[in-house]
Amino acid sequence: METVYLTHNQNQVFLDIEPCVMVLGFFDGVHIGHQCVIHTAKKIAEEKNVELAAITFFPHPKEILNHVEKPFRYITPMSDKEETLAGLGIDKLYVIEFNRELAALPPKSFIEHYVIGLNAVHVVAGFDFTYGNKGEGNMDTIGLDGNGRFQVTKVQKVTCGDQKISSTLIRETLGKGEVEKIPDYLGDFYETQGEILIDTIIQEKGKVRAYLTTKPGYTLPSIGWYSIEVFFLHQIFAGTSSVQLLDNGVVVNEIELEGFKPKDNNTLLKIKWLNRIDECENKNPVNKNRLREFSTSF
Repeated sequence: METVYLTHNQNQVFLDIEPCVMVLGFFDGVHIGHQCVIHTAKKIAEEKNVELAAITFFPHPKEILNHVEKPFRYITPMSDKEETLAGLGIDKLYVIEFNRELAALPPKSFIEHYVIGLNAVHVVAGFDFTYGNKGEGNMDTIGLDGNGRFQVTKVQKVTCGDQKISSTLIRETLGKGEVEKIPDYLGDFYETQGEILIDTIIQEKGKVRAYLTTKPGYTLPSIGWYSIEVFFLHQIFAGTSSVQLLDNGVVVNEIELEGFKPKDNNTLLKIKWLNRIDECENKNPVNKNRLREFSTSF
């Protein structure tokens, strides 16, 4: 998959762009609803024998428009999103920088510049996708804004029980610590990545306990004690994780694994969150007073 990063420039002209079926969305987490949209678009692209492209945005519009003081709680960082979209069959990904200039674009101008300009012959998006100034453009107006120059497929909502599967639902579920529900929304357990803080390691009775620095772009589940699987160098380790709140308001992640031998601070682990054991933190954490020495690492 080719990834193309764009910053809005009204004088920008795209040359020699192959015809494509274009998928539109933010795709945070690339959940089952997103996957349904992409599978629909892929089938159309195969029928038309054209490329499958996608437009997404970064940062999240709420970061720009809502004046949020805290960092936006992404489900997955851009690198994970790219990997997942490539695995779903996207041939070309356009990542448009979301800024106030882009947000102020009239809906028709957005479609002319990015959808028609990138040679889309068919557009596919979820029923609630919006675009243009104040989100005034939607899946009912997109055909008119494109003057009939491309076809449109609107994918209806995907539900689990009576709830619409959405990135917001997944963030709320993580916020409640209900990680065991996540596979119903993502298609698999939630995963994060982090590096071990070597100076916090405690080894005893064949077990290793240590704190991790979680890579930016992930959202840790709520405070509590969890059953996890850890992936490292093609091996899988069963263990537990305690998500804790320090006195300075920093949320940290302590893991305990059996049979694991950490190497250095570049030991990058992939963590799969299986279920919550207890709403309380692990009753026997690494000494928190000592951890404060390393709090700037989180």
